[in-house]
Amino acid sequence: MDERGVVEALVSDDGRVVFLGSSDEALAYRDKDTKVIDLRGYYVLPGLIDAHLHLAGLGFSLDWINLRGVRSIEEMKARIRQESQDKELILCRGWDQELFAERRFPTRHDLDEAMKDKPVIAFRICGHLAVLNTKALELIGLRRILEGPYKEYFERDEKGNLNGIVKEKGLSLVHEAIRGDEEYYLSAIRRACIEAAKHGITMVHAMSCTLEELKAIVTLRSRGELPIRVRAYLSYDVFKTIENIERLRAMNDDMFKVCGIKVIADGSLGARTAYLSEPYHDEPSTRGELLISKEELGEIMDRALDTNMQVAIHAIGDGAVEMVLEVFEDRKEEVTRLRHRIEHASVLNEDVVELLRTVKPVVVVQPHFIISDWWIVRRLGQRRARLAYPFKTLMRHCVVAFSSDAPVEPVNPWVSIEAAVTRGMDIGIELGKLTAHERLSLEEALRCYTTGSSYACSEERRAGVLREGGYADFVVVDKNPLNTSKVKVLATFVNGNKVYEARPGVVEAIQA
Repeated sequence: MDERGVVEALVSDDGRVVFLGSSDEALAYRDKDTKVIDLRGYYVLPGLIDAHLHLAGLGFSLDWINLRGVRSIEEMKARIRQESQDKELILCRGWDQELFAERRFPTRHDLDEAMKDKPVIAFRICGHLAVLNTKALELIGLRRILEGPYKEYFERDEKGNLNGIVKEKGLSLVHEAIRGDEEYYLSAIRRACIEAAKHGITMVHAMSCTLEELKAIVTLRSRGELPIRVRAYLSYDVFKTIENIERLRAMNDDMFKVCGIKVIADGSLGARTAYLSEPYHDEPSTRGELLISKEELGEIMDRALDTNMQVAIHAIGDGAVEMVLEVFEDRKEEVTRLRHRIEHASVLNEDVVELLRTVKPVVVVQPHFIISDWWIVRRLGQRRARLAYPFKTLMRHCVVAFSSDAPVEPVNPWVSIEAAVTRGMDIGIELGKLTAHERLSLEEALRCYTTGSSYACSEERRAGVLREGGYADFVVVDKNPLNTSKVKVLATFVNGNKVYEARPGVVEAIQA
């Protein structure tokens, strides 16, 4: 399958596609060094591109205790006890209080009951909130917490004592406390890349890159050990501390590029820190929080313009999206040329839709949020939920790219494609019934994971499409992906080289 439709054969050489067409014509390229592969009815499509994930975070999470799907605090404690025996620092991720029988956030007292003698840090599924036991609070340092600049992000109980819950900017102290050495990051990046390739992903946009993560990616690239393409978006803290950004970007090549800067404007819906234009329906005392002002964002964009860097801004609530679009509106030419991005845009309103129509940024969304945020109608109310995860609406006005936000959601793109196509209607998701008009076709969803995502990093002529002169990045699957998202990835190729196969010999040369 190429940009013209379906073809019989593909020829690659030196990492690029050199021919697409009939089998007979393709065989004319054969010489003594040629490998010929007969797929015997399997299907080939362009390599998929995850336009927003956290590469090191994904790698770390694969080695952490997985709390996704846990149904109660008691079950959470039992899993921590069961899986932490051989660990000195216990790291967990994936819990969602909306699933808990107790209908509340866990606290340090709960985690102390699970594990009293070792630090336990358990990140919520969204990554914008965590709960720590007493030992973990001591690991960070009680004085740093109580007297530092982020003390307001550490919650207290009714007696004024720390309850172990920390959110947003306070998490920087948590991440600092658990930061590992170089090998820790190298191993995480390797694991994450292999996991992505297993699902047919040949390029990722690595968001909020820390200095340690960036160094690990560059090291793997210099060793020739980077199996898939990485496009890095630096955290703003890293961007403003690098003295010579052009020297860093001079290292760009086809496998690794520094594309831009990641900025965070608000939080998450699950933690009720996403900034809404009106209060939360299920918690009228708050509308979330803006983590940056219009003035600060404008200054960041001006600095990015000086270095010709793309800006990718996390904005989930409609209040945050509107603020970002107002800043973009004053810089429309720059937004178009550099393809500035809004990450998530989970909740819109009619005024925001009008601004999108005018400004036309790239919008990067995560379809699987529809499934994970099954409670969103309760959180927003029916009126506002009608413009939650509005992919069809977004596609009418902007280029839309798909992603997982892994480890927040599964890195597997096929479950995201399924979510975009069904909107969870087949499993009773209330939002799906309310917003059936926002469903996408399989072809639309695939394009968002291919050309949409390559456009988001200005590589739509080389990546996410099979065309002569483009990257020889492709995926072999067992079924026609235009008919079903329930496919099995048999093999993944980057630069014409096999980087993953489901089993040895599943895709083998039959003739030399």
